[in-house]
Amino acid sequence: SNGPSPPRDGCRVASRARGWVLRVAVPDRAAAHLAVGHEAEVRLDADPEHSIVARVVEVARLPTPGSGTFDVELAIEAPEGLSLRTGLVGRAAIPMGRTRPLR
Repeated sequence: SNGPSPPRDGCRVASRARGWVLRVAVPDRAAAHLAVGHEAEVRLDADPEHSIVARVVEVARLPTPGSGTFDVELAIEAPEGLSLRTGLVGRAAIPMGRTRPLR
């Protein structure tokens, strides 16, 4: 079993029509193993003691030019007592190979 991918710096919360997402830059070797529905664990710098269960909702088909990374969007729910804001920074760990169908 592959361990979780290392936390990536510079993950940012954004608002989407379908709710809140955390946009994460993922190395190509990790992106190749990701699919919509994979679970992830997110920690926001604004609330580092609490982890948030997130889910992959989009994986870019093309890398970000010049970076060798792919943008991945993770759907997140606001934890109790924390108001999500666009631009909040966090970290994500995505265990490879754990998937659960989206409902």
